[in-house]
Amino acid sequence: SMLPPLGSSKAVHGMIRTDLAVSNPTGSAAAGRLRYYSRSGEVVDRTINLNAGESKIISDVLVSLFNVTGDAVGYLEYTPTSGSTVMTSRTYTTVSNSAATFGAAVPTLSMTSGLRLGQSRKFGGLEDAALATIQAARPATFRTNVGLVEISGQPATVRLTLHFTPSSRSAAQ
Repeated sequence: SMLPPLGSSKAVHGMIRTDLAVSNPTGSAAAGRLRYYSRSGEVVDRTINLNAGESKIISDVLVSLFNVTGDAVGYLEYTPTSGSTVMTSRTYTTVSNSAATFGAAVPTLSMTSGLRLGQSRKFGGLEDAALATIQAARPATFRTNVGLVEISGQPATVRLTLHFTPSSRSAAQ
């Protein structure tokens, strides 16, 4: 399985972090290798062991599990070595002087679900907000980030096409 891109860097209002939740839903032990690929090409492995029915939340996984300090960008790959596991992650940032966070939870993806040369995929549900509403921290306003990861170790050229249809609500803001 592959997790989405992750980061650990200083953002405008705080630190960007990635938390990882991993569970073993079965009645026997499970284990696997969690591999971190940094943007600079560094590869670091860690083993995750889970007892039957155990769950772990690894907060700020780059710092706590991989000892990465400072700005970092990369992705994680999990390879089970025994048993079964379920995994998800959340990348988020904090807001100065507040307990509030902003981020996204994304399920893991199978390495076989990636696109191959000549393939395309449509996805929707993207939202955006006016810069003024974001800066004012107005509740229920959104922005969208899109992350792409090339997983075979080869250079790639990707074309993204955005189709924007203003709604009456977005046109009024």
